[in-house]
Amino acid sequence: MEQKIIVVVNPAEPMIRLNRKENGEVQLEDSIYYDILPDGNFTGNVGKVQRGEADLTISYLPRQEILSKSVDFSMPYTLDELTFLTPNPGNIKSNLALLQVFDTTTWIGICFALIVMSISFRNLKVLWGITCLNSLGTVVGQSSNIGNGSLSSKILLTAWDLFTMVISLCYSVTLLSRIIQPTKVAPIQTFHELSRAVQSGDHKLYAMETQMPYLLDSREDDLKALGRLVVGKNWVISAEKYISSDITRSSSVRSKNYALLRFGHHENVYISEDKLCVFPIAFAYNKNFCCVSKLNSIISKLWGSGLHRKFWEDTSFKMFLKTKRINSECSVISPLIVSDFF
Repeated sequence: MEQKIIVVVNPAEPMIRLNRKENGEVQLEDSIYYDILPDGNFTGNVGKVQRGEADLTISYLPRQEILSKSVDFSMPYTLDELTFLTPNPGNIKSNLALLQVFDTTTWIGICFALIVMSISFRNLKVLWGITCLNSLGTVVGQSSNIGNGSLSSKILLTAWDLFTMVISLCYSVTLLSRIIQPTKVAPIQTFHELSRAVQSGDHKLYAMETQMPYLLDSREDDLKALGRLVVGKNWVISAEKYISSDITRSSSVRSKNYALLRFGHHENVYISEDKLCVFPIAFAYNKNFCCVSKLNSIISKLWGSGLHRKFWEDTSFKMFLKTKRINSECSVISPLIVSDFF
């Protein structure tokens, strides 16, 4: 008698895709990955495996301790990280952009050099007002007619002209580069920066319930405070909303692989390089599953052959092309170039 294995699948583009049936009939029904019930049991695919309604679930599931208490896991077929994404703040907009070309230290140095040169020329019996105006004029590229023709005057003028030439050139180059490519506001890059931003009320952070232990049980006070704030503000979302919703206007804890596939080519989203943890991704099966060794053997061969990595790169490239087509239809503000006149 042929043994029947019941497999539940959550097609979640682009991580899991159900292309065709192999043996038997494919029955699709509305389901979610899992949610935790108050009694500690699970709903969704994990709940079906836990209750024995299914033998195996093919989903993008992390091997977490909270899940391992109810189901068993195969050997991992890939690794993932838990990071966060946040809205990209965009370009710096300031009424003092012309002064922000140089930092404060550079401006102080220029002012100090201007005062020193004015005092030096005054010692050559040149009026103070004329000295200041001429020195300032040379900074912006104007010629100077100060000095009394002496050797010391010529040396001072030569040194000052070289200094002003370098300063003017650096200012022009930096200003032009900022006009062509505006300076962007630095995004939130680490969980510690995110914690301070959320505590100050500038950001919201959404996370799944299964991700909360990494914050609440952390040894670092900033992460603990961040986790308590997420719980207190009721920003814990379900797995279904986590997969289906596009939370790009607020920060959210995300799988690194999932974030790169779905948001990696979005210019308005920043994916952090910081991580809470690294965890393996595997298939979940119930305690009585019969084909554990065969399943692990198949996964081992797929891992060794590099097929999973190839499928991943192909999917990423397809999503890049899809995103590129969408973006090409949008109007983009770009700087004026020579070809625009022809």
